[in-house]
Amino acid sequence: MKKNSKIEIYLHSLRNNEFLDNYLNLLFSVNNLNYCFTVTPLKFVQLKKRLGFLFKPIYAVLILLLPLLVIISNGVRAMRIIFRKLFIIGDNNVGKVYDMRHLICLTQLTIIKTNERIKFFPDAFFLIPPLGRIDANIKNANYIMAESLIDYKGVVRNFMNVLLLSYYVCLEFKYRNLFYLLNALDWLILHDVLRDSISKNTELVFSNQKDRWAVLYDNCIQRKKTLVQHGTNIFRIKPHNSVKQFFLNVEDSESWVFDMPYKYKGINKAVSFSKRESEHLIVSEFDCVPEIVYMGFNLISLTKYKSDLIVVLIVGNSNAYSIEEAYLIENLDQNRFEILLKPHPSTTHESYSYAIGKAKIIDFLPEVDFIVGYSSTLMYEYEELGVKTLFYRDLDTTKAVLDKLNKIQ
Repeated sequence: MKKNSKIEIYLHSLRNNEFLDNYLNLLFSVNNLNYCFTVTPLKFVQLKKRLGFLFKPIYAVLILLLPLLVIISNGVRAMRIIFRKLFIIGDNNVGKVYDMRHLICLTQLTIIKTNERIKFFPDAFFLIPPLGRIDANIKNANYIMAESLIDYKGVVRNFMNVLLLSYYVCLEFKYRNLFYLLNALDWLILHDVLRDSISKNTELVFSNQKDRWAVLYDNCIQRKKTLVQHGTNIFRIKPHNSVKQFFLNVEDSESWVFDMPYKYKGINKAVSFSKRESEHLIVSEFDCVPEIVYMGFNLISLTKYKSDLIVVLIVGNSNAYSIEEAYLIENLDQNRFEILLKPHPSTTHESYSYAIGKAKIIDFLPEVDFIVGYSSTLMYEYEELGVKTLFYRDLDTTKAVLDKLNKIQ
């Protein structure tokens, strides 16, 4: 069975997904979380926490039925797209070729991040991906819905391409990677829309990094492509020996970055937080030298917060660092420290049960004496504002952070 170029690109993008999955699975093993090796480990961590002892049998059934789930999921998506075309969006734009100066592709989940950078692209149109929602921030802006640019035959043809992809994923990757095809139809349709309905002269703007969408944009026919950085690439602490093969040490810097297997070859501009961030971004993700534009960090001021104690803010991520966070909260002297915890946007307050009664879970960004956490963008934003930062990567480095805090007079 012969692969077409679209299938080849999708398979390339899965190599980045597999790389990050392998890293996270090994990291969880190091941290003794005992989660089974799977795709999108963070999602399965959440699922296991919710299901408890039921997780293993349910996961086994999911694995067994995976090919059927891929067909059902993409079949339902195809029917929803056809329904939207018939009764909501219409079919008037099929065959048109749009030529605009900038087109912002809204496939990044943290969609607001792109909108905060809109000052760089004031005349931009927005491209809403298949089955995407019209965010309140762009409701009154110029936008195009991807479904309106593809005909019914194109929807059916791409559904058939999902079946072809399933064959190659099983052939070239582990069977479990079929999980990544549950919404593959969206990616395939967007590929065709960018190829057939958007002018080569339009500059594509996007916020995706490392994922299959970023690989799609890198391989599009458009001559100008701009990546807007949405998260840091910098790891301040030397990686654990069990995962060091996933990293590169950045020369002249005591920091590390992921050594991504697929690196961009066609992205010619990057909008980055800072010079240091751009250097790490290029080493990690690029196989070319893009033009760099600096936008600064988004966090420019903090909310005043009064306390008679030393205020410590923990950057939370209960999916990946619950053990480290619980250890700090349990062992910091409550008579000396006031502990605040800022949850990760992808988590709920309920997932931080270990903080209840011992730390204050907050949704704002306060003035603090110290900020503690893993290598996240928020840590570097606080550091830029002059706040003292303490990084950890696992339980051993968390103990070192606790020791430093306890020595503060």
